[in-house]
Parts: sequence; structure tokens; C-alpha cells
Amino acid sequence: MNKNHNNTVQSLLREYFRSIGSKSYLVDILEERDYSYNDLFLKSFFIKSLLDSRISRGECIGLILTKPSLYMPSILACWQAGIFPAIIDNKISFDRLREIKSIVNFKYLLVDTELDGWENNNQIIIEDSEKEYEILSEIKIDIDENNQPSILFFSSGTTGIPKCVPLSLSNIVKNIQSFNTRLSIDVRPVYLCTSPLFYAHGLYNSFISALISGGQVLYGGVLNAFNAEKVLISSKLNHASIYHITPSMIPILTTIRKKTKEEMPNFDHIICGTSKLRLKDKLEFENIFSKKITQQYGMTESLFMTVNDDCQDKKPESVGRPINCVLKIIDNDGNDIKHGKNGNIVVKSESFFGEYYNQEDETNLAYDNGWFKTGDLGILDEEGYLIISGRKKEIIKKGGFNINPIEIDDVIRKYTDIIDAATVGVEDMKYGEEIYSFIIAKNFIDKEKLDSHLRNNLQPRSIPKKIFFLKKFPKSESGKILTSTLKKMAKELCM
Repeated sequence: MNKNHNNTVQSLLREYFRSIGSKSYLVDILEERDYSYNDLFLKSFFIKSLLDSRISRGECIGLILTKPSLYMPSILACWQAGIFPAIIDNKISFDRLREIKSIVNFKYLLVDTELDGWENNNQIIIEDSEKEYEILSEIKIDIDENNQPSILFFSSGTTGIPKCVPLSLSNIVKNIQSFNTRLSIDVRPVYLCTSPLFYAHGLYNSFISALISGGQVLYGGVLNAFNAEKVLISSKLNHASIYHITPSMIPILTTIRKKTKEEMPNFDHIICGTSKLRLKDKLEFENIFSKKITQQYGMTESLFMTVNDDCQDKKPESVGRPINCVLKIIDNDGNDIKHGKNGNIVVKSESFFGEYYNQEDETNLAYDNGWFKTGDLGILDEEGYLIISGRKKEIIKKGGFNINPIEIDDVIRKYTDIIDAATVGVEDMKYGEEIYSFIIAKNFIDKEKLDSHLRNNLQPRSIPKKIFFLKKFPKSESGKILTSTLKKMAKELCM
């Protein structure tokens, strides 16, 4: 891979178009089908022909796709047509779709399956066809790679209307190449992807990264407890070199390894991000698989911000040092905090577009003099390594005290036979908020002994008012626990 950050997507694709057209770009493990770069380019030319007659340059189109093989041809077709796609959840409700349309203002949806009940005249349907498409002389990107939005993602928030995040091609290339350089990822990496493709974690970390790097994607569908074993023991994974996973996937992999004794593919890099990784899960995984997890920190808004590429043993809880950005910790008044102290994580980077798309109020809340307020809490040590301590909006404000639910969860998990815990704050007339914890346990838990454990290890103000037992937590498709759902459950159970 050419590591010159000045390379444009257009120049990169021209090179791949000429040199590796016959090479495999995508292997769909579940469908047992391979797609070459030629397939990618030819399909993109065909989709562009569908767009040219309907949409003007500079406009936006919504993408709702079910087939993994159509994501990158559709995105590439949009870039060639001079328009930019908004990547939308393929399981979205029409009410939520109308909310998104009011933000993005797209005229058309590009779909591979007709949406019954939606405006028929506003759907452009990609039909499978075996006809020969015209091979153009080269890839021609018709958008401003520096200043024009190239793609829109929606943040995977668990409450409210998702924020619409614009990214430019220039910033995408810089961010991916900086990340690859830091981890010494070189020529044509092979990515395993087991995440939803309408989230940045799946589409950006694997498919778009492969496109920029001339690599290959092995797609195994969305990983869960039911299909994980089939995906992970597939012979197709023998050449996989990079696997981006979320913290919720790690216990699943560990369980499968204990059960099947099957060897994992020999990945060069197992990279974990999106939320705080529990140290216990990390160490257990690394012990069983004899493979280090590289932690990284990033968001839809910021892409890759840090990576712990050189200090996994010395600082196992750290998500690493900043990459392609400047990061600092501030207090609630905006003052810088000294190294080693907990506070609000803010970051400044050229990778940011600098605003949410058509959401001025959200932009004003998130940005302050060029600094992006992540909403996360953390500690930056004297060597520049970051430790994530929690999520600001999840801090429980009880009786004038700020209580971090992660600290409560960590104490609960240390009790025998506790598999997992999730603590939330619920509005309370007396204290402002009251604490409730949800627990998943292997076996019967003696409540009196658990209460004694909490009293011995927590401040009185941090002890949950009530504890509820669940078989599983409600989660988003990206694996995040839906705290809003837990709060509603706590309210209902306490009525």
C-alpha cells in the first residue's frame, strides 16, 4: 500500500482498477460466494447508470441495503455520480425513516428490496442481473474529496434521533492510512467483518478500509451466540489478518473456544473498540487464545482517535495514544485537567467534518472552539495514554454526588457466579436519581451475601436501591446495552 497521505480515493481506485481487477474484494462466508474488484467496479458502473437519470450532482441519497455485496458498489456509484449516500439501518421503522428524511432531505432511496408502504416513486431498486456492463476506461470520482460530504453515517445512539455525521473522502483516506501506518498494516490486508454494515464500525472499519488499502473482506454476517461457531471455524478465515470486534463479542468468542477447542485463525491484529472493554474479559480472552487484543478508541464522528499498539502489557486498561488528533481532559467548566485525573474527553482533529449534517443545535452542543466533546470520561496519564472511565450522560447524580455506574458494575461482577451487570440511574423525588442494577448470573445468588459484598466494597451512597435479575440484557445491533430500556424496566418494576 502506498502510504502517501496525499493519495486521493480516485488515484487509489485507478491503481486497483488496472492492477488487481481479478483479485477477490469480498468473500461472503454465509453465501459462499466471492466477488472480485472487477465485480465491484462493474456493478458500480451499472448502479451509477440508475442514478444519473434521477439525481443531480451534489444531492444526497438514502441507502437501505440488505446484501453485503451491494454496499461498496452503491457507495462507489454515488461517488462517481457526484452524490453522497446516507447509510441507513435496513431494519428501520417508517416513523424513524421520516425523521431521518427531515434531517437529510433525500429525494430517493437506493434499495435492493422494495420497501412496501414507502413512496414507490422515490425508490431506486438495484436488480440482480447477469448482463455485461460497459467497462469504463477508469474510475472517475465526481465530488470534492476535501470539502464536500462523501458519506453520511448516523451515530448509534440508544435514545433520541440519531445524529447525522458527514465524512469527506480526504479525511477518510488520511485516517485509515494513519491507523494502518501506526499498526504496520501493509499491503492488501484481509479483514474479517461480523458487524452490521449500516454502522460505521462495520462498514468503515472493514469494507471502506479494504477499498482504500486494496484489501479483502471476509463477511460472516452479524456475529451472535447462534452463528458465531459456524463463522469462526470456517476454512475461509485461514488468510484473515485483521479482525475488528466490539467488547460484546469477546465473551462470545471465549465461550466458543472453551466449548469447541477450535483454534482461531492466526490474525495479525485483533482490534477492539466502540466502548469500554472490561479488563477481566480482555485478560481471559488473551489467556485462552494466546493472542493480544489491540484496543482503540473512536467514534462515528471522529473515526480512529487512539490505538494501544505498543503498550498492551504495561497498560492493559488503556486504549492507547492519540492518532491523527489532539486529545485532552477538561473539567465541567472547560478547564484543562492535570495528568492522572478523571474528566471529560475532548478532541480536535483534521479528520472531523466539524459539524453534524443539517443539525445546528446538535453541532453547537458537541463542538466548542474546534474541540469535539466526546461525552466520554477518561484519564490521560503522563505518557499520553488514555483510559476510558465512563460515559458522562450515564453518570448518576444522587443527592448531590456524581456516581459512575461502571464502578458499581465492576464491584458486582467480582461476586461469585455473576456473569454481567448493568447499573442505571432513575429519576427520584428525594435524591434526584436513584440507583438500580441489573444482573445476569450463572446460578442462584444469595441476596443477603450479595448485599454484604456491596456494603463492604461500595460507599453507602453507591449501593443500588434494588437489584433485578435478567437472562440477557437488551442490546443494540452494535452490541451496546440499551440503558434507556433498562431505565424504563426499572421504573415499571418499582411501580
